[in-house]
Amino acid sequence: MFDKIEDALKAFKNGEFLLVLDDEDRENEGDLIASAEDMTTEKMAFLVKHSSGYVCVPLTNERADQLDLPLMIPAMQDRHK
Repeated sequence: MFDKIEDALKAFKNGEFLLVLDDEDRENEGDLIASAEDMTTEKMAFLVKHSSGYVCVPLTNERADQLDLPLMIPAMQDRHK
């Protein structure tokens, strides 16, 4: 059963996780997302424990350089670009 967009947005605004699924003809996977504004140590631990262990965060190149973060992979390899 899928939630309505309005219900999902309300949950997101309330600091809850959302599981966003893509199409089975694409990667057929789900992404567990949460607002950075509402992130806590406990929520981050939940993400790491109950997922692949990888946590993706959108950053500008400038901010990644300031944090001295290297690229995880040298070039995009996703066939679904």
